[in-house]
Amino acid sequence: MLYTASLYIALLIFSVGCLWRLWTWFTLRVGDSAQNETASRRIVAAVKGILSTLFSGAIFTMIREFVFNVLLQWKILKENPLRWCMHMLIYLGFILLFFLHAIDGTYSHPFFNNFYSTLNPYLSLRNIFGAMVIAGIILAVYRRITIKKLRSLTSPMDKYAIIILAVIMLSGVFLEASKIVSHQSFERMLQEYVHPDLYISDYEEDPYLEALMAYWQEDYGVVFPSIIDVDEEKLEFGQRVNDEFLCSSCHSRPSSAFVSYGTAKLISPAANTLTRFGAEVWLWYIHFLASFIGLAYLPFSKFFHIFSTPVSLVANSVMKQTHDSQPANTATRRAMELDACMHCATCSIHCSVGQIYKTMPNTSILPSEKIIDLKRLASRKEMDSGELQRISEGAYICTSCHRCTDLCPAGINLQDLWFCIREDLARHGFAEPFVQAREKALRLTKAPAQAPLIPYTPEGKGMRDELLLSSQSNTFTHCYRCVTCSNECPVVACFDDPVKALGLLPHQIMHALGLGLRQETLSARMVWDCVTCYACQEACPQGVKVADILYELRNISYRDVKGNSPVKGVQKVTSKGNV
Repeated sequence: MLYTASLYIALLIFSVGCLWRLWTWFTLRVGDSAQNETASRRIVAAVKGILSTLFSGAIFTMIREFVFNVLLQWKILKENPLRWCMHMLIYLGFILLFFLHAIDGTYSHPFFNNFYSTLNPYLSLRNIFGAMVIAGIILAVYRRITIKKLRSLTSPMDKYAIIILAVIMLSGVFLEASKIVSHQSFERMLQEYVHPDLYISDYEEDPYLEALMAYWQEDYGVVFPSIIDVDEEKLEFGQRVNDEFLCSSCHSRPSSAFVSYGTAKLISPAANTLTRFGAEVWLWYIHFLASFIGLAYLPFSKFFHIFSTPVSLVANSVMKQTHDSQPANTATRRAMELDACMHCATCSIHCSVGQIYKTMPNTSILPSEKIIDLKRLASRKEMDSGELQRISEGAYICTSCHRCTDLCPAGINLQDLWFCIREDLARHGFAEPFVQAREKALRLTKAPAQAPLIPYTPEGKGMRDELLLSSQSNTFTHCYRCVTCSNECPVVACFDDPVKALGLLPHQIMHALGLGLRQETLSARMVWDCVTCYACQEACPQGVKVADILYELRNISYRDVKGNSPVKGVQKVTSKGNV
């Protein structure tokens, strides 16, 4: 009763969860172009796209993608052979175990004559498939422990998925092992297939039963309450009785089940105690309840990618070939890609700016974590300004190198999603930090200066420790306005009237800083239009760090945008990429 009820409850939750995830593919609005696309329009566009693919040459592209990158997982193999082994062990082992064991009553019996799970080759195959899954789990745990970045990114969702899978597999192994050593299982078999009034306690009065028990004790690993004396003659007689009772027709020797039989040998010293406490029964409950919990949890866990990733891979391959750029289908593809992410952290491990995470512990820097942030933004979940600021800091550090997209084993166009997260942040009022700082500084152009006029800053003092570069020996205090930096500047050369266009030229900014006119320098467009080519700094006869000072002025303005508080975890950032 409990088995049937829990099965139907798990199937119901699984079905509702899958429908909900499917619905999000047509309702989540990722990026600006998706804001005006309704669910109905996206569903119609998706149906039209699927039909046009099925009746065109793109069907061959879809088949090729399915075979190579879904079934064989070729992209994962090229990226990391060890990870490919882990995937294939879990993926193939679990699928084959599902058909040969979980649904053997509806699948195996109709397709295989004389199928019995206790007969070879099915008995040994079930152990091989189970061993594959267990080996895959061990590899997954090993990678999480040994790869530092993976360890730091392991989420509770990852742990729950691995724990549920491990409980399913281990409970299955111990359940089969407990059946092998259980004398109660042996007695039930006798009563069901030989005689209902046959009990193992009567073996001393029945030479047939004693010989059979001796044979099963030695060759099948059953542990009886009293050890049966064994000799060659009794074993030969027991084998004949075993064949006569047709036990051998549905039971192969369990030694071929190398995983469960080895486990049975380990627990055999405690076999009678385990049998007495009903280990076989509660292991059965643990096994099927864990399986049903895993089934119900699947649509809400990272394992849903076993459905969404193949769909995303195939859809992306077809859309690239057919150049399908309909806004409705693009919006659906982006929402689908959020579910297709396996959170394998391949993108984060190879991210060009991933090293910044060591200095600035903001997980939103890492691509695999930005996927989660984008999903929350698209779901319109309530987030405070601090959280949005954290996401903004991570989103705009991306250099658009395209490496994450090239390496993604799920075929996700991550670069496109990063543009979308910036668009979503802009709608929340969190545009690019550079833009925020520049616009705030430019709005102050007409405002009166707040800082008092002071003489040249004494060497070594700087602007009261606000400009870190002022503590160096060569700073703006050494500038004598020879205009070399302005003459070398390619930005200045772009304008017929650079003063009108840029406000202040590089040599004027150095002079203004020396006079303490920081606000005037921040409002100068030169600070924001500087391309940091370092031509000015290299040409300066006084060795003034002109480009570095311009870049630091941007950092100061950025801190002002954040409420005059420095970015947590960030030291000085320069255009050369030093952190």
